Amino acid sequence: MTAHLNQYPDYCVLNLCRLVYSFETRDVVTSKAAAAAWARGKFPEWERPIALALKSYQKLATPEEHEILKADLATFYRFACGRIAAARDPASGRAGEERAD
Repeated sequence: MTAHLNQYPDYCVLNLCRLVYSFETRDVVTSKAAAAAWARGKFPEWERPIALALKSYQKLATPEEHEILKADLATFYRFACGRIAAARDPASGRAGEERAD
């Protein structure tokens, strides 16, 4: 996924939402839209990149919004990786930790 972060930021954010949802809920069957709605409710601090990813995925984002999404992407990626790592190993207590990859 990291190879495509800047090329397909909307797809990456929405799939990261889906991965976080799947790891945290143990429900692996969900749509990008449903996972994004869940993530928006669970992580309101990430409202902007998730909302812009949805808008971009629907081909409704402006070029400026697309650039804002790309600017938020690396930080959101680190956040999502931290959530996934914590869900994989709950004893680590790393939920929400931002990691530098």
